[in-house]
Amino acid sequence: PATAAAPPAAWTAGFQVAVEVVLKKHTGPKQIYRPYVAVWIENADHHVVRTLTVWGDDERFERKLTTWMRQIRDVETPYTVARATRAPGSYTVAWNGKDDFGRPLPAGDYTIRLEICREDGNHVNTSASVACLTEPVSATLAETAESSASTVAFGPIKP
Repeated sequence: PATAAAPPAAWTAGFQVAVEVVLKKHTGPKQIYRPYVAVWIENADHHVVRTLTVWGDDERFERKLTTWMRQIRDVETPYTVARATRAPGSYTVAWNGKDDFGRPLPAGDYTIRLEICREDGNHVNTSASVACLTEPVSATLAETAESSASTVAFGPIKP
């Protein structure tokens, strides 16, 4: 007789994923526009489960975040997280293990994706995989033309 598969383990209580985003400062003779940024989470099947943030409040430029837009095109998601663009510097966004609808997700392997697009500039993507199980772990988002290398950390929520 077939045995039923065990349900997936629950997200570790009191844990989160903290994603550091470090936007580089650019200089030059012409005006440098602030980039549009999207940070989202994909499950092991490469489906978007949560859009953490979108920095940019103009829909015509938001569409230039083509990788993120392709990923969410066929997904019903209430991503009302758009905010104004950000100046160069270090920012942290956190994920509490819930999907876009506030439903808890199981422990497991997740990919954190970062896309940055600058008007008259670069369009870059980077990602890091993190095993969100029971112990703290970290990974690195690789440096790009628009961002410095930064840390993705799964662990206890810091007050």
